[in-house]
Amino acid sequence: MVPSSLPRTALPLVALCLAAALGVGAVVAAGPAGESGGGQPAVVTVSNTSGYLQPAGASAERRAYVHTDVEVGVAVADDVAELRATHERLTLANELEAAPDRTARLDALRDRVATIEARAEAIHAEQRAAREAYLDGSLSRGALLQRLARLDARADAAERVRSTVEERLASSSAGAGSALTEAQNLEVALETVGGPATRRVRQRFIGNRSSGATYLSVVGSHGLVVATVADDRLYRDAVDATERDPDGPSQFAGAGEPEISVALQRAASLYPWAFEFGSAAQPLRGYGDTAVYRITAEHPHGRVSVYLDGATTNAFREIQQKRLEAVPVVEQRRATGDGLAIRLNATHETGPLGVTVTREATGRPVDASLVVDGVVVGSTGADGHLWTIQPRGTATVSARTDDGATVAVDLG
Repeated sequence: MVPSSLPRTALPLVALCLAAALGVGAVVAAGPAGESGGGQPAVVTVSNTSGYLQPAGASAERRAYVHTDVEVGVAVADDVAELRATHERLTLANELEAAPDRTARLDALRDRVATIEARAEAIHAEQRAAREAYLDGSLSRGALLQRLARLDARADAAERVRSTVEERLASSSAGAGSALTEAQNLEVALETVGGPATRRVRQRFIGNRSSGATYLSVVGSHGLVVATVADDRLYRDAVDATERDPDGPSQFAGAGEPEISVALQRAASLYPWAFEFGSAAQPLRGYGDTAVYRITAEHPHGRVSVYLDGATTNAFREIQQKRLEAVPVVEQRRATGDGLAIRLNATHETGPLGVTVTREATGRPVDASLVVDGVVVGSTGADGHLWTIQPRGTATVSARTDDGATVAVDLG
């Protein structure tokens, strides 16, 4: 919860000062985070790189690759969402200008807050329903990814309107009160719909990015992982809704220090490598008077941002960016066939997977189509190499050239 005496805009600076003052070792070893239950089973520890959030449990899980390219329906939905946000902001400006007095203006802003809240709830409900439909087989993996992209566009549009409303409320004199807080609280609901990976998939659908493969892991109605490769980086969004308790009391409060400091300590305990070999970085922040904190660490392989719920003290959402060639290779798999040789450089599940195809006799690179779990994830190109996402569990990776030569290797 944001202290009432501390402006929200000051939180990142405060957190950075706390990180610098405590030092990385002190952050990791601090008491309150350890008292909240130690580690979190869903945060997977990886040697020599940052851990990651992987929703788990007794619920059913489905995993799949999806090849993403231009999709007119998603592109149109993206444009509609953008136009809607622009129209709403202009309409709001006109309403406020025409309002006869300050009370009327505040009423108009409060109405907008209520509208955005209902919209955020609907978006999350639709996202949950889409995951459930995919699990029961009534929605294909391609349709699921398209729906996630549409919902991400709607959330971005709603956030633009919300931000405008918050600015208007913040600039009002006394009286904005609870409406301003409610507007600030809504930011986390909209921010946690998609993420960098989902956004890059969306850009492929609307034609602003070259085609590529996306890896999905859906766990019951509560868990989702979207991972893809773009710009020589791994982008990964993960959600575990079982760790979100918006009505519970904050465990970060009452420790005799700012809640943002306790949240920072907790994040460091869950992701020790990232904080030991990296450092806390902006954005480190809270949202209104919620008990949600976003803690970010810059580390040698990239960055991880974790969203902590103060009631559970655990991560309920995470976004990762890693440079592909920076993540350590922990296993190599090789195979030969039809005059071809294939080599897999594996890192960790849902992490980067490097695939190289060459001529067995000469070692020269070969341009081949790669198939994982029955889905074409891309082509190796002139240099014979392709980065994709390493699947969870076992999988067969096969390469096929234009002249029909094929080679395959098992992973896991």
